Amino acid sequence: MFDRIGVEIEMDRVGVNDKGSIYDAVQYLYSKNLKKIGLVCALGDIGLGQERIEGYTRACKELGLPIDEDYLVVSKDIETVKSKLSHLLETREVEALIGLDFVSTLLTSRTIQQHKLNIPEDIKMIGYVNEDFASFLYPSISYVDQHPVQMGETAATMVINRIKKYSQKTPVKNIIKTELKHLDSTQFKN
Repeated sequence: MFDRIGVEIEMDRVGVNDKGSIYDAVQYLYSKNLKKIGLVCALGDIGLGQERIEGYTRACKELGLPIDEDYLVVSKDIETVKSKLSHLLETREVEALIGLDFVSTLLTSRTIQQHKLNIPEDIKMIGYVNEDFASFLYPSISYVDQHPVQMGETAATMVINRIKKYSQKTPVKNIIKTELKHLDSTQFKN
């Protein structure tokens, strides 16, 4: 199983700690004195989406930040995500947004700008995009680096080892540590 470690199936798995990656993002933003942090998720509230939402809510609880339903923009339906995000930007003061997947990251960046808000001056942003793409956005988007090449290499090695050691019964689980990569969208004035 590649990049889906949260499922309870007895098989070899490689992926990242999805809860931990979002937890770290919220902790980072809070360390910069931001307290009105929202999330945007186009995955819905199952699977990876749920894992990442749980990381967000855990960080908020530990930091004493209120978990406001308006700050949780979650749906599988893109039009619903757009509508909820627009409502949030129009009615609430938001200091930072975290896009929990590729689509929500792009949508969040665009919607912020459509509301005549500036990244990073008005709203900081962290998303899930890959390093090859993040720097081409304007402004460039800070992102959670899941180290996809390392993940792929680890998965290939696991498959080869499984073939060579066919008699091994115990499934192997490899979790690769994520890393926040800071580009324009999380720049702070000194």
